Amino acid sequence: FAGVSFEQVFKDSPDYCRWVLSRPDLHEDDNHLKDFATWLANHEEREKLNSPHLTTGKYRGVSFEDILEKDKNYCRWALKSYSKDIPCALQEFALWLQEHAPELEEDEQTKLDPKRFEPKRFTWKRK
Repeated sequence: FAGVSFEQVFKDSPDYCRWVLSRPDLHEDDNHLKDFATWLANHEEREKLNSPHLTTGKYRGVSFEDILEKDKNYCRWALKSYSKDIPCALQEFALWLQEHAPELEEDEQTKLDPKRFEPKRFTWKRK
C-alpha cells in the first residue's frame, strides 16, 4: 500500500485493516504500520470493521450494510439464491438481509427459513 492514503486503504481493503488492528505486535517494528493502526483506532467509521461483512465473492470484505446500501439487485439475488448449497458467507448474508431488509423479499416464496441454514461441506479428493 505504499503511496496509498490511509482513507483509501480503509475504503478498499477492510480485511487488511482488520488484520492490522488484530496484530499490535507488528506495529512495534514498523512506524508506518504503527501510524496506520493509530489512524484506524481513531477513525470515525471504525465500527464498520466490526460489522458483519462478506468473506467471499464480488463484495469480499464489504460490510452487509454497505452492500445493502450500494447494490439492492445483488441483495435480491442473494435472497433468491439462498440454499444449503451456497457458501456459508452468502447464507449468513441472506439471513441478515431477511432480518434487516424485509422489503427486498418479493413474495412469500423468497422468505428464508433459518432452520434450513446448513453450512456447505467440502470434501477434498486426491487425484
